[in-house]
Amino acid sequence: MVLMKHWKQLYKLKMVQLEEARRIEMLGKKALETSNEALRLARETMQMPQDIKRDIEDLKKRAEDASKLYDRTKFFANKALNMSTEAYNEALDLYSQAVSLQVPSVNTQQLVLEADIIKKEAARIKKAASV
Repeated sequence: MVLMKHWKQLYKLKMVQLEEARRIEMLGKKALETSNEALRLARETMQMPQDIKRDIEDLKKRAEDASKLYDRTKFFANKALNMSTEAYNEALDLYSQAVSLQVPSVNTQQLVLEADIIKKEAARIKKAASV
């Protein structure tokens, strides 16, 4: 009976130790998970400056490209403006010339009378030359 009592105490002690071992194992797993998460965060933190540097370089390149595109667009816009200004000025000159042209007024009756006189004179000279 003493042996049985001893055995029960040993069994209880073993169960307590097993429970404590499980708790220690769980705490170890939690510590490992926490450590792994801390390592992951540390690596991300260490990578951040490189990522930021890459992003800054990318933004610089995009800004340079945008500036070049702006300059090119401005160049072609100025070229188009100059061409349209020249065309406008030329059209304005042509319009001014067209407006300033005046058709002289012609007295057609007077011209008809003069033409008749010239015809008669020509006929008389022709007749006098054939005689």
